Amino acid sequence: MMETKDVISVIIPVYNVESYLAECIDSVLAQDYSPLEIILVDDGSTDSSHAICEQYATAHSHIKVIQQENRGLAGARNTGLRHCTGEWIAFLDSDDWIESTMYRSLLEHAVEHNVNISACGFKHCFSDGSSKETIIKNNSNLIPKNQALELVVKGSLSGAVWNKLFSAKTIKHLEFHEKLRFNEDGPFTMEAILSQDEAIAYLPISLLNYRRRANSLTASFNKNSLLAIDSLEITLGLVTPASKCLAKLVQAYIVFAGATLVLKAAESSAPEYIPIVRSRTKPYLFKLIYPRTLSLSKKVSCLFILLCPRLSTKLWKLIKP
Repeated sequence: MMETKDVISVIIPVYNVESYLAECIDSVLAQDYSPLEIILVDDGSTDSSHAICEQYATAHSHIKVIQQENRGLAGARNTGLRHCTGEWIAFLDSDDWIESTMYRSLLEHAVEHNVNISACGFKHCFSDGSSKETIIKNNSNLIPKNQALELVVKGSLSGAVWNKLFSAKTIKHLEFHEKLRFNEDGPFTMEAILSQDEAIAYLPISLLNYRRRANSLTASFNKNSLLAIDSLEITLGLVTPASKCLAKLVQAYIVFAGATLVLKAAESSAPEYIPIVRSRTKPYLFKLIYPRTLSLSKKVSCLFILLCPRLSTKLWKLIKP
């Protein structure tokens, strides 16, 4: 057992999640680690979410409720960052829930390896009751800093903040980009990794349950989907001073994201967004040739989709299962 009794601050943005909020908060209250500081940031909810928050705060002295006008997930997290007091900081989305050992396990792992960030696997939980694990198969419990940065860009290590524990000294000075209402986690996680010199501790077990809702921002194509490109461009600005190789990889993934968005737009009957995606990715198009980590077939597919969107989307509709 570890000797440290550092406080873990858990920041939970809340917005119109009355159906899921109790399960989320209960999973934090059931943690086998203490002390915890739970900060519920009500981001302008119009349902009973705020009343639920207040009920929990009345019953538990270590729960704080902050109410604000709607500023989005990034804005709510920034508010939580300004008000938290713990030596360690975790983020949790209010429609997800965690296993009872999550925060103790992440903290023990971070302390054992003397690092500032620890992460774990998670489960995608679907409305039909099925689930799918996302776990990195790694030969070590530590992922070197540069490898971690590359894995986040490639998506092998999730850029999400909710499956991680951060030392306060690493992220207290950082902010989420509030113009991003989608994919706001990635740049924050990249900046957190870049701002310190240590490796990332990784636990290859699923300790978080990520609820996949049909009406969530990530479920279908809309104008917010274009923010995936904004997110990667912010990431590009962060990594360019640190590594030219990593910058080339980010540029390639901007193209990859663009190709994916073209197919999603076609599938969602939103073809009006395809010219916008092509215009946004055009400056990076031939940067796709550089990274060796992308297969030739993936490079050719991306170029074909972006250069010949009508034909490629027709073929996609024919061959998609």
